[in-house]
Amino acid sequence: MSDLKNCPFCGSMQLTLHTFGINNEIEYCIGCMQCGTYGPFGVSKEECTIKWNQTFDEVLIQDRRMLFADKKALENENDSLKNKLVQMGNDTLVYRVCLIAIAFIVGCVIGVYL
Repeated sequence: MSDLKNCPFCGSMQLTLHTFGINNEIEYCIGCMQCGTYGPFGVSKEECTIKWNQTFDEVLIQDRRMLFADKKALENENDSLKNKLVQMGNDTLVYRVCLIAIAFIVGCVIGVYL
């Protein structure tokens, strides 16, 4: 069992081969003693080992896909927040210009009446 890959869920190498007898047929599966994961089943030790290692690869591939999707989502959110920040800056600038214009107009009006 030295050709087995680590547990795809917890990374442990504390793996055992389980043997089950069902209807006079023997099936095998690999179990992780650390986290309790077991399977997939196979009709031979070799098949069981191949399936276990494929499961490991599939879990890693899925994890990478999820990480890539998370990265893309975070990049999109970051871009969106940058755009909002720029818009807020533009809105603030417009607001300040309006306040200055109002103050100027009020000053002119007050100056006319004084």
